[in-house]
Amino acid sequence: MTFASGFSKLLMYFTSYKLIYLDDKSIIMASEKRKGRPPGSKSIGIPFKTIMESADLVKMALNEAGDNTMSFKEMSEFMKLPRGAAIPTAGALVEFGLVEKSSLGWKISDLGKIVSKGDPAAYKEALEKNEIFRDLSRRYWNRLVTPGIINGYLKSKYRKGENVFRITERFLEAMEFIKRLQTESGGLGKLSEEEKFQPFTISDWLKIIQLKYALEPPTKSEIENLAEQVANSLDNSSDISFKAISSNIRQYKENKEILAVQVDNIMKIVSAKYPNFAKTTEVKDESETKQ
Repeated sequence: MTFASGFSKLLMYFTSYKLIYLDDKSIIMASEKRKGRPPGSKSIGIPFKTIMESADLVKMALNEAGDNTMSFKEMSEFMKLPRGAAIPTAGALVEFGLVEKSSLGWKISDLGKIVSKGDPAAYKEALEKNEIFRDLSRRYWNRLVTPGIINGYLKSKYRKGENVFRITERFLEAMEFIKRLQTESGGLGKLSEEEKFQPFTISDWLKIIQLKYALEPPTKSEIENLAEQVANSLDNSSDISFKAISSNIRQYKENKEILAVQVDNIMKIVSAKYPNFAKTTEVKDESETKQ
């Protein structure tokens, strides 16, 4: 049996099974049709490598191969992978969307190239390629919860017996890492010098927008769309003070009077709790202005 035919059979074997990775030394293979699974539950798994480890490996291969397509052996060598870890590691990189397999060989994907530059949004997109991390991200991203809350959710929704503690640990580590990237980059990812240039300050840009709507008031549908976008932004805030306001904005987005009160409440919270931010954006409480 040649190496090529043996490797092809191995790939076919892996495609008929789901890989459930528990740690770097053990791989449990479970058939998708395995009997005995509790009704209403799901089998869960996370990639063999963390998103941070995967990004580092992609950087190593990118430095060596660039945009060129590689053989599996070359990719493994570029990433300095031990022989027994090459296949499951490749599976992790594919699941995160960082590498692509074609008839010619393996290459770093467009997403992988962006991740290698340290872009936080790309890291989050790659993390959410995995089903369980995507589920946890939509439920707990920017939420102040303890690991026990996530462990309990995993145990209740997914099949018991999985390593939920490892899954929770990896999710929280990834979330913390991506948040740190966002802080370091101002939430914009790595920008070129041209992209970093801003023609106006935030406050000046807000004045231009205010003038636009003063001259041409928005339509009813535009107001409702803006209200929904603001509610989404409030949902993403780590400050729980905005959660109730977000709910009210969605509920009363067709009522301009109630919306005005909710926006005023946002201004008051920002002015009281974040005076430096309020000052840079010239956010003022209208009631104080009238006085």
